[in-house]
Formats: sequence, C-alpha cells, structure tokens
Amino acid sequence: MEQIFDVNHAAVGRFFYGRERELEFFRRELFAPAAQGVSRYYSVTGMKRIGKSSLFRELCRRFREEGHPNVAVIESSLDGVKGFWQFWIREVLRPLFAAPAFEGALSGMEEEDAAFIRECRGYFLDQGNWRLLYEGDIVQDMVARDYLERLFPVLYDAGLYMVLVIDEFDQAGRVFGMQEENFGWFRGLLQDNMGLSVATLSRRSIRFIEKNCFGGSTFDGIFSKRGLFGYSNRELDAYFGLLEEHGRKLEEPKRKDIWYYCGRSPFYLAIMGQALLQDPLAAPEVVAGQFIDSFEAVLASLKEEKLLSAMLQMFVGPRYRMGEAEVQKLVALGYCMRRATLDCGVAGGGEYADYFAPEQTGEYLAVCGYFIDYLREAHRAEADAIWPMLTATEQRLRRVIEEEYSKLYPGGWKEQLEQIVLNGGRGDFRAAFLQEHERMYQRAGEDQQRNVGNSILNVVSLRTLSFLIRDQWAVFAKYFPGGSTDFADGMETLYQARNPISHSNGELLTPADIAAVERICARFAAGIDRVTAAEADGNVGV
Repeated sequence: MEQIFDVNHAAVGRFFYGRERELEFFRRELFAPAAQGVSRYYSVTGMKRIGKSSLFRELCRRFREEGHPNVAVIESSLDGVKGFWQFWIREVLRPLFAAPAFEGALSGMEEEDAAFIRECRGYFLDQGNWRLLYEGDIVQDMVARDYLERLFPVLYDAGLYMVLVIDEFDQAGRVFGMQEENFGWFRGLLQDNMGLSVATLSRRSIRFIEKNCFGGSTFDGIFSKRGLFGYSNRELDAYFGLLEEHGRKLEEPKRKDIWYYCGRSPFYLAIMGQALLQDPLAAPEVVAGQFIDSFEAVLASLKEEKLLSAMLQMFVGPRYRMGEAEVQKLVALGYCMRRATLDCGVAGGGEYADYFAPEQTGEYLAVCGYFIDYLREAHRAEADAIWPMLTATEQRLRRVIEEEYSKLYPGGWKEQLEQIVLNGGRGDFRAAFLQEHERMYQRAGEDQQRNVGNSILNVVSLRTLSFLIRDQWAVFAKYFPGGSTDFADGMETLYQARNPISHSNGELLTPADIAAVERICARFAAGIDRVTAAEADGNVGV
C-alpha cells in the first residue's frame, strides 16, 4: 500500500495537504515581501505536533521551487543548540555562506564590500574563533557582533535578502543564555530592516519566553502574531477524501470514532490514516493506543508548568475559583485555542464547529476528545479534589442510580444502563472509553475501586445522570421533593459548573454561581439523607 502520510517527519511535498489559508497568508505576508527586500517578522505559535514545522518547510520548499535567486532561505532550529553563537554559526551563517544566492551576491559586489564579506565569512568559519565565542570571550563576542551588524546591510545593498525560520523557539531562553541583552541585540539587528525576515515557531509566545527568562519583553515587540491550531472542518473533509481516493471510504460511525480519537491533530490523523491504509479493518481505539505516550508528555508539561489543575477545570471540570489569567496562559502555551481567534464565527457554525455536532461547540477547543477523556481518567483524583462538595454530590447521585437500577434490573443493571446510555452501543465513542476505564479500574487498588466504582456511570456527564433519573422519575421522586422540573433545573446548573468551559459560553463562574451550586448540592444531599435514614428505620414508603 502506498504511503501517503509521513508519521515520523515533518510533512512536506506529497505528504503535505490542507493549510491552504495559512499557505496563502504567509506567501503573501512574509515570503513575497522578502523577495522584494521588505523585512517582515512573525511569531507562529501552536501546540506540540500541530504542524508548525510542516507548514514552514512546505512554504520554504514552494518558495525555492518558484525560483528566487536573490533570496537565501535559512531553516534553523534551536533544538540541540547549546549557545547563542553556536546558533548563529551552525544554524544561520554556515548555511548562508553555502547558499547559491550568497555566491551570486558576492560576485556582483563592489570590491571593497566583497573584501569585507570574504573577511566576515573567514572569521565565522574559523574554528579557533568558534572556541573563543563558545567559551564566552568578551572581546571576540564584540568582534562577532560587529561583523553581523555590518554583514546584513552590505548583503542588502548587493540585493541579497534572507528569510530565517527559527524552529523550537521555546528553547530561546536556554540558547540565548537567559540574557536580556542577547534578545535586545537581536531585536536591534532586525529593526534595521535590511532584508532579513524572520519567523519563529514555538508553543509559547515570545513574550512568555522573555518574561520567564528575565522578566521583561523587548524582542517580542517587533513580531506580528499568528496562532496555528488543528485542521479546520474543510481540512478534515480533505483528509477523509484523501483516504477515499486510496480505497478507504469510511462510513459515518468510523469517521465519528476517528474524530473522537484524533480530533484536529495532523499527527494523530496521519497515524490513523496510515494504519487504515495498511489494514482497512484496523480499530481506531487500538490505533489510538499509540497516542498515549504523546498524551503523557503533555501531562508532564502541564505538571511542570503548574497548569494541570487549570487544564482539568477548563476541559474536565468542575470550574471553581479559576482566574482568567490561567485561561490565557493555557492558550498562550498552546494547550488549547480560543475559538474566536480562529475566525470561525459564532458557536454552532464555522470552520471550527464540532465536526459532527456543531451545536455542541464551545468557546475553547482542545485538540481531540480522547485526550480530554484520558486527562479525566488519569487524573480523576485531582479533578475530584477541585470542588469537594460538587464531587461528593455527583458521587452520591451515581450511588443512588446504581442502587435503584440494580433493584429495577437485578442481575443486569450495568448492561441495562449501557443499553440506555449507548443506545445499543454501536459506534459510540463512550463504548471504547468505557473499555479504557475498565482497564484502568482493574489496575487500581481496592480502596480506589470502592470509591470510584466500575460502570458506565463513571464516564457520563451530569446531564446524562439527570436523564437516567428522570427516565424513572416514579422511582427517584422520593429523593427530590421539589418535583422533576426543579430537579432538572438544579442538575443543569450543576452540569454547567461541572462541565468544562469548552462546552459552555466561555465565562468563568462568579461567586454567586458557586453559591448557587452549593445550595443545590446541599438540597440534593438533604433529600438523599432523608430517604436513606427513613429506609434504615424501615419506612420504605418515604
């Protein structure tokens, strides 16, 4: 079977598809001006493996193919670079000096300028100077900076321009030595507008990087900002169309499974697509097992950056005393995206509405549903500890449902609940996640198993719990004397508090909201306590 996805490298050439809007934007706003000697600066941010490197490698490839002999395109990375001068020499200057455009510009210069360029090249290719620069020799540092400050204007006057792409810019703090003057000097170099255009690619914004390096922000000020998220719905159409072109036409249930497991991630979609090309019967839930290492890497970063609780509140819930600053930090670091920044219109429509259920789309988006469910299951204890009163109420509601349904369907209540919730269990992503929950449950200790339980009640929302109770209201009315409408309204309030921001209107809970939730929790707990106490006394009819 032909390979149409590259899951091990940046997708370039025949492996690249989609991103038409971004390709056109950067062609028009960065590369076309650069060909005319006009400097442009872009900071491109997005979560890990979302396709930043692929996009710019494809942009560079297409630009070279067009033929621009007066422009040197330098693709660099801070990954593995150990210092400021190693970056400039290894990643920028050596490729520049080897570029055909450099030799062309050198041959057409005035002799005085050509002599300086040859002198500059000789200096930076001298390994003895490398050693001194890498060791931090103050004199050589000044000499090297002077050479660079003169190099680009001379090349500009000779008609040679540059596009410098810096990947993995998250590591700038380490590479630039945590020194503000290195960022400031680089800014000054770019502000001369001498035909040097730059695009930085990172998870974090430059402002965030600088602030965490030395508490200030200067370099950030000259960059235009552009965020890159996952594939739009149009690009998802293209993905499924590509599979169909290669003999893998998928029915809606399987496409729904892929949407759940892969979401908008080019990386996950590529893994899934290649697996389906190799085996048309490949089960999405099995293929998605390969994503777990990626999920764990994200969770490790969230813990390191002290954002795990914020991410849980954003996408798992409950929302509780969470500040707007935490939300913005998650967005700035690329863990999620604000839908309004994706130019997709209002909820319920647009290129980033839910692919199968537009009405369920919210203000904030994560890359895929499977990650959110994995986050919930892997960190259930942390989520439960966020708002103990709400968690305790939810647990009691589950126990009440379990008790009453086990009386209604003795010997088969779990299966009956699954039939009700899954509507037969065909093609519903919760069926696969229930299996994942079962595996995690079996690995848990006895105390945790007793606290958590093991049924589909553990993987459904408060809204579904409300449905299960109201579906058998004659049985459950004794617990909730206010009536079914009052109960449903209360459950909806709890659902909005428990449900993540991404599924609601994007607003944080106010103190009044929190107080209202706690009143409902207290009322529900009192009703359950009353029935439990009455039944313990033998008053079964209460």
